[in-house]
Amino acid sequence: MQLFRNHGAGRALILSLLAATAVFLANCTKEILMQQDPPGQLQVPQLAPGSDNLYFIVEQMPYFNEPEKGPAGFREFIAENIRYPEEAREQGIEGRVFVQLTVKDDGSVDNVNVVKGADPLLDREAVRVVEASPRWSPGMQDGKPVNVVFTMPVTFLLPGGEPEEEVFFRVEEMPDFRGGGQDEFRRYIAENIRYPQESAEEGVQGRVFVEFIVRKDGSVTDAKIVRGIDPLLDKEALRVVSASPPWVPGRQRGQEVDVKFTFPVIFQLKEE
Repeated sequence: MQLFRNHGAGRALILSLLAATAVFLANCTKEILMQQDPPGQLQVPQLAPGSDNLYFIVEQMPYFNEPEKGPAGFREFIAENIRYPEEAREQGIEGRVFVQLTVKDDGSVDNVNVVKGADPLLDREAVRVVEASPRWSPGMQDGKPVNVVFTMPVTFLLPGGEPEEEVFFRVEEMPDFRGGGQDEFRRYIAENIRYPQESAEEGVQGRVFVEFIVRKDGSVTDAKIVRGIDPLLDKEALRVVSASPPWVPGRQRGQEVDVKFTFPVIFQLKEE
């Protein structure tokens, strides 16, 4: 989508906005609140950035143990095998650890790493239990097994702690923007975003990943950069998302709920 021309650089701007993430659904155990989010919001195959053989979303997502359980099977494995570090317990340390893992085309779990940690003790335990995972049934695309990457937030909560208000990644009725959903939000972004002049003149391009929550009242809050490329582009992507008009909130079991999105915003300059 061409927005305007940058005469100083002699280039035309094309902006695309994609929606992606693959995550699990939230669940609570006795002393540890394990939040794991379900497959993300796109229903079409999507390759991970910079990869031609690693997917976020595929026609048939990987599953653990039993297909009808979906992510719940892995939730059960985590709940049965995780151990709250004693030192962290004694010090009252709680927090959320974001763990990324890849379910490979042979069903093995690989490339486990912390993308956002809470505390070294909790981080190590989250990685340990995920790395100990037995094989999954791999994801399938075009009839072939493929590598699929997940991001799993794992929240450690001690007895008596206050759990965070539940935030969903997928609900029965997804939030709607101006009657057009995510497509209409793309148009809003395209109409309101401004390519920073300095970045355009220097030929800076790339993809900015913005995370935000559509709250129960439809407001957009907690916008943040989860993967940036350039301070000026990051700031502009964050500005336009934060300035979003209200949405129609998402609903789960007839109730308005908070729903989290992750959008990659691509800034690309094209030669005339």
